Amino acid sequence: MPLSVIGSGSGLAPLNFGAMASLNSILAKERNAGNRFKPPQTEDKERQINEPIFKAHPISEHPKPRIAEILNGIRALNLPLKLFVGEATYQNHKPTDEKLEVWKLANGDGFEFQFYMDCDNGKLPIHAIWLRCETEKQGSFFAVRRFFEQVAALLLEHCGYPFIYGRAVWSSNSRIRALPDKPDIESDWRWLPVFCGWDDSLKPIVYEGLVVFYLRIGFILHPRYGDENFVVYTSRSYTQKFIAENSQAKWNELTQLSLARRREWLAIQKQRAAQVSQPKEKIRAALEYEKNKRKRYEQHLEQLWTQIKNRKSDNWLSPSSRSF
Repeated sequence: MPLSVIGSGSGLAPLNFGAMASLNSILAKERNAGNRFKPPQTEDKERQINEPIFKAHPISEHPKPRIAEILNGIRALNLPLKLFVGEATYQNHKPTDEKLEVWKLANGDGFEFQFYMDCDNGKLPIHAIWLRCETEKQGSFFAVRRFFEQVAALLLEHCGYPFIYGRAVWSSNSRIRALPDKPDIESDWRWLPVFCGWDDSLKPIVYEGLVVFYLRIGFILHPRYGDENFVVYTSRSYTQKFIAENSQAKWNELTQLSLARRREWLAIQKQRAAQVSQPKEKIRAALEYEKNKRKRYEQHLEQLWTQIKNRKSDNWLSPSSRSF
């Protein structure tokens, strides 16, 4: 079973280092410009999908212009990618429910990117469903990064979509190499909290491992009313537009944890760390807080699953019922 990286699901935890104001301006400008893209506002209003099922063989042509453009782009850029068509059903779906047409780009070397796109209403942002790596291929961060750079070059730079967005969600149905099929959550790097440095108010910056993974690749946090795992990979033109309408400083704030700006971030951290009193204690407390919060969330999900199985509740893991 491949490792799922971006998954259909829900996220949690607030932003920590000031990106909220900067990215809220993205949402506001999109709404003012009449862009039809609107990130989900509350999880209980979303329709979550089950894992997609794809055709066994890639396609070489398609009647829809948007899909044909992707196929032509693969050939024009000489990319080692194949495009597959699939479908997904909604959770708690009925036989009469409409199925969602989805797509997959794979490189034949253990990496694949599953996504949804609106083929009929202009070039709206692309919704990432899964970024996957075969279990045996796990461990090479740079291989995943190179693969996704190819995907971005195709969809964002060649085809002209503004950005790719999704949620960095820990998935319990995927494997970690060298661990059991269902590893102890304490052994799963994807959910474990990671200390990333000090914010400008000298408070610890802590994210789940999976969020850090995406920030290192080059995604930025796209806040959704306080949720921190809604991540975005922007095109060059979209980035330039953001900088022109806001500032280079705000963009730097959003990308400060990226691998490309690692040296600069370390220099900033050296200055901030020198001003922090009792840093080890503060880091330990922040990590423990995030771990306990996640454990409470997992316990809450278990309780809801039990209710569902016992038919005592028809509430499908509604985040509105969370106790924290």
